[in-house]
Amino acid sequence: MSAGRRNKFMRASKLLAVPSNIEGSETTLSFIPKKGRIRLIDTNLRAAIKPLSPECNMFSMVIKRGERGLVALTVTRPRKDWDETFPFIFEVSFGERDKEPKIDLNKIWIPSSERVGEIVYTNQGYFLQIMTADGKFFSNCDKPDRGATVMKPGLLCRFLLGLSPIDEVERAAIEHSVEESAREQLAKAKAKIEGNDREYWDAITAATEKYNKVAKENKLLQERIEARDLELSRLRPSHKAAVDLANALSKDWQWCLRTETVVALANFGRIIGIDFSRHK
Repeated sequence: MSAGRRNKFMRASKLLAVPSNIEGSETTLSFIPKKGRIRLIDTNLRAAIKPLSPECNMFSMVIKRGERGLVALTVTRPRKDWDETFPFIFEVSFGERDKEPKIDLNKIWIPSSERVGEIVYTNQGYFLQIMTADGKFFSNCDKPDRGATVMKPGLLCRFLLGLSPIDEVERAAIEHSVEESAREQLAKAKAKIEGNDREYWDAITAATEKYNKVAKENKLLQERIEARDLELSRLRPSHKAAVDLANALSKDWQWCLRTETVVALANFGRIIGIDFSRHK
């Protein structure tokens, strides 16, 4: 949503209506823009109806008898070519003898010289900023242009009303700084863990791919072995027949050798006059 143009001199009564509903010692104040949208910047009052979004059509606060409150808000009014935004800070009081809470929509709230506060605009939007007597700045902006961040709702308003000391504001700023540092460290640790996880899963993926490759090669080798065994099983009958034939021929060859030897010896014996058949 565009921030639009800002006008600090428009009377709030022309832009805003604040009807009240008294119930015993408590009164509900509803902040309703006559036209456009409204945004709650900060308040020390308790919310009766929380806004559904940062910019909305209305929000309600509860004030008890004897309480004082500060409400910082902006009203954005649509124009033809732009949206015009008006920041306001209202003081609300509900005295013990008052019939109803007091809030003046035509009066500009003026802070004390020691507790200066205003609504400022940054590239992140509108925020409440305070300045202490010694020149320190605090705001409820997450990344302020200057000063420290205080994210505790209502504390800056309580400080401006004199209900909270500067020590409490400084302590809240330190706590936020520590929390922010812890979040940054946690984010770094998480990023490192995620990086390690990525390396781990990359290693697992590489190992799995290598295993699948070896398994595929083993499967192909097994298929080749099975194909070879099948081929050998088909060749076994002819192989056995060849072996049987070779054995038979070998026996016949030995028999032939023995026969020829006997015949040769018989012939030689007749020549020399010796009968070899008697010499066994």
